[in-house]
Amino acid sequence: MSSVITAGTTRTQAGATQINADVTTVNTSTAPSAGSMLGDGVALPQVGTGVDRIWLINNTANPIQVYSFNGSGDTINGVAGSTGIPVAPNSAVEFIEAKPGAWSVLGTAMGYSAGFATETALNGITAHAGGGQSSATPLPASINRVTTVASANDSVLLPASAPGMILTVVNATATNAMAVFPAGTDAINALSASTAFSVAAGKTATFYCTNAGQWHSILSA
Repeated sequence: MSSVITAGTTRTQAGATQINADVTTVNTSTAPSAGSMLGDGVALPQVGTGVDRIWLINNTANPIQVYSFNGSGDTINGVAGSTGIPVAPNSAVEFIEAKPGAWSVLGTAMGYSAGFATETALNGITAHAGGGQSSATPLPASINRVTTVASANDSVLLPASAPGMILTVVNATATNAMAVFPAGTDAINALSASTAFSVAAGKTATFYCTNAGQWHSILSA
């Protein structure tokens, strides 16, 4: 069974459009706010109700947010279903009932353009004014372009590390260096836990996680 739906525009679990087919295509979604990956929403069926696999096709140029069934408590890749996870523009992903109360999904960070693979990318990010780890602006995409660093060492935050994760951060400003913090007690290169890595104006850094808790970086010339 297949269906075509429009993603819910409230951008909440309660307002997400319910998925009720094995193969669902989203043909309509609106653009998220500048510097955000939070798009219009759809909601999965509840785990254990007889639908063990869902194919979701995002046939739009915008990310969509996928939530679990409202009130179910189901998780998606370990993330609370009320928070949901983004699915890239122009992509097709598969959700599988991994265990009671949990969905597992493949392919959320990947999309396509003609014959080329794409990754999630976000432009227009503003680093947190005043810096610091606790309030640093989260980096939600595989490729992140920071366009506002109002003062030196304004900060952004890597996601919690996981082996094999790769994330790129661009400081597209002309003047100020920005501080890239790891999450929690993660570390970057040989720096101490929870210590920022500085990315100068006009530079790009790619961060690689080889083992939980440890990032390594490559900085552009």
